[in-house]
Amino acid sequence: MKITNLTLATICLICITSCNPDKTEKSTAAKESASTTSVVSDAIYPLGQVIHLPIQPESVKFQTINLAKISGDPNAEEFGIVALMRFSDANLKAFLDQAAVIEAKNLPEKFAFSWLKPTLDANFKPDAAGSFYEFKKPVLNAEYFYRSPLIQGAAYQVSANEILVYLHTQQ
Repeated sequence: MKITNLTLATICLICITSCNPDKTEKSTAAKESASTTSVVSDAIYPLGQVIHLPIQPESVKFQTINLAKISGDPNAEEFGIVALMRFSDANLKAFLDQAAVIEAKNLPEKFAFSWLKPTLDANFKPDAAGSFYEFKKPVLNAEYFYRSPLIQGAAYQVSANEILVYLHTQQ
């Protein structure tokens, strides 16, 4: 079941991006480590096919990650996504009005892509073990963006109009 969802999400992302030429020009490839290589995109439509976007962001930048490759378990079928989204004042308020503060949920190091480094440096601090980034402000519930199988994660308000969301499958 999970491999089907991962495969479907990946195929949708590729098809939607390639069928939407005005958006694909903005998409760029990121060269992360061999175990986490995936496409960095700034196209809103494909992101909305993978996660729930009840409010329209003004801009996005996101990247998926195959958690099975990182874990080294060939039978694992886990994946995740990290997205940096900019919203209008009204749309950000709509999210913040419903987003509950949750117990601190740190950003796993495996989601710390190079394009995200300036945001991480400004808003997070690495934990002592180097496995997680600790958010310096209250952490928000990310349920607003959940779309099965991406049903776990957290949201972080990283600037006046930006939300960083990381979601992953159940691990």
